[in-house]
Amino acid sequence: MQVFTGNRNGEISVFKFHPDSSLPCLYGKCEMIFSRLEDLKYHLLHGKDHYLAGTGKCPWRKCGFIIKKNMDRESIKDHIASHVISMKSTI
Repeated sequence: MQVFTGNRNGEISVFKFHPDSSLPCLYGKCEMIFSRLEDLKYHLLHGKDHYLAGTGKCPWRKCGFIIKKNMDRESIKDHIASHVISMKSTI
């Protein structure tokens, strides 16, 4: 199936979508699904949907990592990005 969508530059782009290789966002209760790894990563790290700072348990489903008070924002981003990288090995 081909999907036509607007990209981040305001241009129309076309790509092939394979439902069996979809990439769900597993951050908290997010229900968004992506077909491209780079779009999921952008959604997590640059979108306004997910707040990455704070303390407590990582909001990624089934992750037990504890975000400590002294962790800087880059370290938190690196941890969240590691979830996306691990998804890459499953597709």
